[in-house]
Amino acid sequence: MNVYGITKGRIPTIKRALETGQISPTNGNGKYHNNKRVPEAVRDQILQHIERFPHYESHYCRRDAAITRRYLEPGLTISKMYAMFIEYQRENGLPEAEKWLFDDIFNGKYRNLS
Repeated sequence: MNVYGITKGRIPTIKRALETGQISPTNGNGKYHNNKRVPEAVRDQILQHIERFPHYESHYCRRDAAITRRYLEPGLTISKMYAMFIEYQRENGLPEAEKWLFDDIFNGKYRNLS
């Protein structure tokens, strides 16, 4: 058991799997990985939704700066934007996305947007 890094409780599970004819039982690691694949259409809809909000440059920023920071309206949060996205998708019969995906796209693609 130490050599293969398995626990005592795993032995009966492996035994049952072999008795039922399975050549090699799977351990289930990563079985939920495929559920995180999201159609590109949903990703594009999230991007389009975020782009609909007006972006402003701060008058305190230097105009010749290589990286310009853009700002959304005061009081607008990612959670509010997500709620508006879900409402829009439901009204138009389009597929919805989970909050983690919306956050991931916003924080990844729009790093310079506050």
